[in-house]
Amino acid sequence: MTDPDKLARWSATAREVTRPRANEVTIVGIDVPFLDIVGIIVKWTLASIPAAIMLGIVYLGFIAVFGTLIASLIRR
Repeated sequence: MTDPDKLARWSATAREVTRPRANEVTIVGIDVPFLDIVGIIVKWTLASIPAAIMLGIVYLGFIAVFGTLIASLIRR
């Protein structure tokens, strides 16, 4: 049938139920070889080049649209 302890837990009110405390963890240090960090930085740098090109294209598009708009307003 049912375990009496389970039944007691199920019937407990919200005030009676307490969550167990999480274990506290303190990180003292991280041991990562220098060349691995350099490799990550190089990968991030190379990955940022296409992103910069895309942002430049978007920026040029905004300049073209607003430049044309402002130029057409000045000519009137």
